[in-house]
Amino acid sequence: MRNALTLTAFGNTIQLTRRTRFLLYCHDTFGLGHIRRTLSLAASFTSLLPNAEVLIVTGSPLAHAFTLPPHVDYIKLPAVTKMGNGTYRALHLDMEFASIRDLRAAMLRDIAEAYMPDVFLVDHAPQGLKGEVLPTLAMLRTSNPTCLRVLGLRDIVDERAITRHAWMREGIYNTLEQNYDLILVYGSQHLYDIGQEYALPPTVEQRVHYCGYLDRVTDAHSGNTSDTLPRRVAAVRSSLTQGTEPLIVLTAGGGGDGFPLMHTYLSGLQQLPSNPFTSVLVTGPLMDQQEQRELHALAAAFPPGKVHIEKFLADPLPLLGAADLVVTMAGYNTVCELLALQQRMLLVPRVVPRQEQLVRANLLAQHGLAHILHPDQLTPQHLLESVIHALAQPHPQTRQLSEKDITFEGQKMATETIIDRLTRLQHQQSMMEQDRLIAQIS
Repeated sequence: MRNALTLTAFGNTIQLTRRTRFLLYCHDTFGLGHIRRTLSLAASFTSLLPNAEVLIVTGSPLAHAFTLPPHVDYIKLPAVTKMGNGTYRALHLDMEFASIRDLRAAMLRDIAEAYMPDVFLVDHAPQGLKGEVLPTLAMLRTSNPTCLRVLGLRDIVDERAITRHAWMREGIYNTLEQNYDLILVYGSQHLYDIGQEYALPPTVEQRVHYCGYLDRVTDAHSGNTSDTLPRRVAAVRSSLTQGTEPLIVLTAGGGGDGFPLMHTYLSGLQQLPSNPFTSVLVTGPLMDQQEQRELHALAAAFPPGKVHIEKFLADPLPLLGAADLVVTMAGYNTVCELLALQQRMLLVPRVVPRQEQLVRANLLAQHGLAHILHPDQLTPQHLLESVIHALAQPHPQTRQLSEKDITFEGQKMATETIIDRLTRLQHQQSMMEQDRLIAQIS
């Protein structure tokens, strides 16, 4: 049996087990965003809270590619992948989707029942992948009532009407009301108010807490600090460029659908009378091998040192900071990094199967924080014209970020809020137990 101890953190005192157990779930079917966000939060929990530990349950096929923070471990679910039409299939196993989903659901429930977490944090999907987290939420509600059930949402889930319709059809509003004690939003309410946008019921909206964007620059997991990052940025810059030649960096997250952007860019460079840039393309580990070979073949046509191709960078911050312009999709993690760096960005958002990136890109462009090129306009000529235009514009300013209350303390605020709500939950459970004992005596 685990011994109890008193934990004091952020002004709160609570009774917890010898180690504060966080169970983090991220379904991860496409890209790297969910696992990167989860690892960042895990690092914050274990660095800010004494005696905390984190167990991550993830479907990411690339979880092994990241260094785990101290006191963090993970269990891998069988991988599934999202198809272009929004449906799912098993990635490696010869199983029908319904069967592999049921297997994943059973694994998650059994893990939670055996681990008995103090905090269960679900990333992004309130019901998990096609409902796979619901059995775990039901089990915790009855078997582990002192466990704080938390949903963590990025700043934007999807376009307003699409999200409202889907949440009504799938029973998400009921899931939020019945199964979550706290909803963390890693974003700015002034930029995007999910209560209004998604028509949250008052009982649900009062559980919402905006944490600000995640801090990707001084992230405990990345090892970057305000002291070390500038030196690393300068080293990357000097290793890639000579003089004042602009450095253009392209990145597409996991890379599963990043080929059109990269191919269009290199095709545009070929049409210029001379190549005025040094370019680095980070393809992402999920890009098809044949597509990667095509990009390498195109890059080989340029003079040595003009076009560099990297498959994967566990820590892209130094490269992003060294760039004069970053051309990318509008994924949450990359945008967090670029905003925190006050970096110029040209966004070519993904628009299917979700419009989340398009909404984010449009909002940032409206406030002068980014430039946008709709993928329908993605041609070599339009892309290079947009690159040249964006290079001539100033970097985002601190004042512009402050006006929309864009801050970067997401991990710290999430940790503080969880401890505060865990304190309240434990107090409520204690009072209920006292009332029950008094009723028995009476």
